[in-house]
Amino acid sequence: MARPAVPTLIRSTSDSSSWVREYAILALMKIKIPVKKMVPLLLKALKDKDEEVRESAALSLGRIGPKAGIAFYPLLKALKDKDWRVRARTIEALALIAPKAKKRLRKEIKKYLSDKHFLVRSAAIRTLNNLKDRIKTPNNRGYIIVHHPPKR
Repeated sequence: MARPAVPTLIRSTSDSSSWVREYAILALMKIKIPVKKMVPLLLKALKDKDEEVRESAALSLGRIGPKAGIAFYPLLKALKDKDWRVRARTIEALALIAPKAKKRLRKEIKKYLSDKHFLVRSAAIRTLNNLKDRIKTPNNRGYIIVHHPPKR
């Protein structure tokens, strides 16, 4: 069905419009092109000048999961992005593509428990909880909240 659109969508990931680049990435994810083709496009998009393209790339890498393992180090670099949405999506993506690297992930993600944006802190807490960590974080009233991983 949508397969004839793949070459055009791949070219669109380099379009001059950031909106076109972002939606080309999201469309390619829906079509589910082979990981070998998708991951290099996403790694390129992770360095895009537009924050929404970078966010979509991080989100998409996370959705691919462990098969996108080659993206681990580029995602670690993306944690330092100036845009909070990219940092939040990158935190979530790292846990999805490298679930066995828990020790390294904990070390990296714990740095973002004090991020200036509350949604990045929230992503770090959720991700660490999913990694089975118990995290103590101060709320805005000075109380300590202990986040326990969900019982299964």
